[in-house]
Amino acid sequence: MIDGSDELHGALESIAKTFIGYVGEMIKIGMAGIFFATTEWASRERLTEDQYLEFGRPYDLRIFDAASGGFFNIMHVCKTNNMLPVFRDYPAPVLSWNPFEEGNLSIEQADQITDKIFLTGADQNGPLLKGPAEDIEKQVSDSLKSVPTGRLIAGPGCAVKVNTPDENLYALREVSRGWNL
Repeated sequence: MIDGSDELHGALESIAKTFIGYVGEMIKIGMAGIFFATTEWASRERLTEDQYLEFGRPYDLRIFDAASGGFFNIMHVCKTNNMLPVFRDYPAPVLSWNPFEEGNLSIEQADQITDKIFLTGADQNGPLLKGPAEDIEKQVSDSLKSVPTGRLIAGPGCAVKVNTPDENLYALREVSRGWNL
């Protein structure tokens, strides 16, 4: 038991209720789904898996329940050494993470534990940020080859840096367009 865990659960309950109400209203007006990010908390550098299962999962699942009327819910797991396997059974058809960061599962490894669609393929800290276009094309093409056809939405592993050159984003778009499905 963590000192102050009752207080933490109380705060998390308040946060969850706020998001549940918001998400429920957005789904009612026609939102396709949610992009739900762990925003650094589901990293073994911050918590143990048992701590996440206690302090994260119950609240996450209630928010996903509120979003269940959406058809395009995405679960994003942030940072290095993340706990991607914890989220393999979350009620979201799309799983997003950066497989190029230290301690994270590769696309091939993730494919072994879940049949979800993946939103990833370009390292926002590597080729997508620094280029050149050929490196972006190679990374995305290799990523597309890592899972069965139709199971990868090519995109950054996490948030695109504000200083990412436009031409690199165009290269990501072009390699995605050019992939023969």
